[in-house]
Amino acid sequence: NIFFDGQEMPVGLWKLSWPSASITSSIWEILTEEKLGYNVSIDSGPASRTIIYALSGCPVPGTEQTTGNCEPVRRYHFSFESWEGYQDYIEESFKTFGDKVPRNLGNLGYVGTDGMFILGGSLENALNQSGVGLDFYRFYNADFFNPALYTAKVSDVSLDRVLTCAESVMTRAPETASLYLAATGDNNGVKTESGNTVLDCWQDKWWV
Repeated sequence: NIFFDGQEMPVGLWKLSWPSASITSSIWEILTEEKLGYNVSIDSGPASRTIIYALSGCPVPGTEQTTGNCEPVRRYHFSFESWEGYQDYIEESFKTFGDKVPRNLGNLGYVGTDGMFILGGSLENALNQSGVGLDFYRFYNADFFNPALYTAKVSDVSLDRVLTCAESVMTRAPETASLYLAATGDNNGVKTESGNTVLDCWQDKWWV
């Protein structure tokens, strides 16, 4: 075990839920236990943003650990593969968590990209039938193209299976609306609630 925040405990790993993060975390766990000889305890979260809360010893949005106050003893000490821009929220995290906010120790030696995912059938149909590339944002200009011909309709999706914007993105990444407004100047995409800038979502569940 280690001594941390005045208590003896295993080394704590906050493991993120997607495959590449799981692989990296498992490699670290094996090396830490079998080569370094430390006990390791593990819990997991669904998104990069949870790292800040978990490693600061605080309730984690988007998980079962959503209530209570920040604990004086931090149980999680490492986490790997954050896909969110660290600089976008670290300043606010310092204000919230003080010197308990986790530090970025650098990259893992590999890079990744993220973007839209389009089902293969829809992508191929659009390309073959009208030359529309659904994997490129310019083809979503409705003045010139009709991408809706090749995608599911909103009415096809059961709203019971979709979280509200307040329950999802505004909980896990509450600065999203402010960053969007600052980057675009688009007041139609956001609104103000209780003095905070939030996404203005259609049916409270869809935002484009």
